[in-house]
Amino acid sequence: MIAITGITGHVGRVTATLLLEQKQQIKAIVRNAAKGTEWIDKGAEVAIADLFDAESLTKAFEGAESIFVMTPPALDLENPIEQHLQMLEAITTAIKKSKPEKVVYLSSIGGHLAEATGAIRKLYDMEQALTQLDIPTAGIRAGWFMENFTGSLPSAISTGNLHSFLIQPT
Repeated sequence: MIAITGITGHVGRVTATLLLEQKQQIKAIVRNAAKGTEWIDKGAEVAIADLFDAESLTKAFEGAESIFVMTPPALDLENPIEQHLQMLEAITTAIKKSKPEKVVYLSSIGGHLAEATGAIRKLYDMEQALTQLDIPTAGIRAGWFMENFTGSLPSAISTGNLHSFLIQPT
């Protein structure tokens, strides 16, 4: 069984859906039981857990052969970096106690850099914490997320131009 955090988001939802289509057993880790209903209907097991609570995460991860870890951007937190470290402590504690065979985590371009990356620093911290576990881990460093275009879609539809901050090489 594969436990998936972040299953109600863009990447987690697609990951879970593809795994279910391949007849893999998954466990949807959700904070809110109501958000688990759709996953039960799709054939997944559901566990309720708070990413800041090692005990609930340990219970949620029990029986999982592997865990897909995604942490939310959580830019609305009072101190995103410090609170993300607290979240990582809970996640790594739960992983150590539940002993899966492997962990896969979603990072981002720049996740290997310790400084001068702004909010991506959280992903550096996550990479460091998870790769220090005594189990195999694999990180996915996405270069870009398509949902970053979401705010630009109304303008693109009305003008025919899709603006971005990506720089085209010369």
